Amino acid sequence: MSPRGLLAAFSRFSRPARRQDGQARHARKRRSGRRATRAPHLAAESLESRCMLSTTARLSSDTSMVVAAVNAAGTGATSRASTAVAPRPVPGTPTGVTVASSTDFSATLSWDDVAGESEYRIERTSGYGWWWTEAGRAAADTTTFTDAGLEEMTHYSYRVIAVNAAGSSEASEVVVLTTNLRAPDGLVATVIDGGRIDLTWQNRSNYGGYYRVELLSPESGWIGWIPPDWLRHNRQDLS
Repeated sequence: MSPRGLLAAFSRFSRPARRQDGQARHARKRRSGRRATRAPHLAAESLESRCMLSTTARLSSDTSMVVAAVNAAGTGATSRASTAVAPRPVPGTPTGVTVASSTDFSATLSWDDVAGESEYRIERTSGYGWWWTEAGRAAADTTTFTDAGLEEMTHYSYRVIAVNAAGSSEASEVVVLTTNLRAPDGLVATVIDGGRIDLTWQNRSNYGGYYRVELLSPESGWIGWIPPDWLRHNRQDLS
């Protein structure tokens, strides 16, 4: 047989084999594609789902829940109903917030107690800004809070929020205060002679104008204003 005849015979013999091999590869590709899109199978005992339900609805004491699985094909059967639950509502908004007192470095707030809170969160912003930060927390049934470590001659705004396991209340109305000047420190009274007392002190304020000197005993009374660069005063008419 000529070489051309041998080549023709080989082509007739191998063509079906190549066709069958291509069909097999195509079938394998289709099967692998189906495997890629098929949801993975997991043992039931290895599955555990948890979620937190947040709703604005007022749920009653006999509320129960059911769960169903959903995919593109539809919704599956629902689970058995859960036991009845009574979600705890968030506490009410604190009212009556006032500034009970303030000093050069602290402020004390007071408010009316609300029901159902586990604690109070007190928030603060300096000046009249809107960047609120947490100043501290107060335990349940507490109606006062003292915020220390403040700057002198600074405007502070405060609001109070009641908190429990269900969430946080709306913020209270805002109260505003201005801290005082820093009080002088290290005041020392020294008797110079029978009719004179020398007073010395240390300045702690960055915003002071004048010093006011007062006599507390034997009877109280105003003595005078002292320039800001003076750190001593000599009282000469005491007996």
